Amino acid sequence: MDYKDEISSFPVWVVEVNNNVIASLILSFEANNASLANIAIHPDFQGKGLGKFLLNFAEKEAITKGYSDIHLATHALFTENVLIYNKLGWVVLNEDETKVYMKKYLR
Repeated sequence: MDYKDEISSFPVWVVEVNNNVIASLILSFEANNASLANIAIHPDFQGKGLGKFLLNFAEKEAITKGYSDIHLATHALFTENVLIYNKLGWVVLNEDETKVYMKKYLR
């Protein structure tokens, strides 16, 4: 699935500054899974806590919809992302040559 398909298929939230989108979040809610389909932050706004804010928002949305956990997949080469997710309570479920599959248990 590409970004255009994700945007047309799943709920999308954006953060704007001066009418410019600086961050976005796409979540997928299926029968058994809530998933973080995509999170993106403009490079000029990275490292300012916006990613953590969006992840917390995603978790609250999943909890509100009755899910007890949330999933994501990130590219295996993005080792820094995996470390950040681990620090925020996500655990690795599985890995292959291109993806790291993670889960966070929600309260």
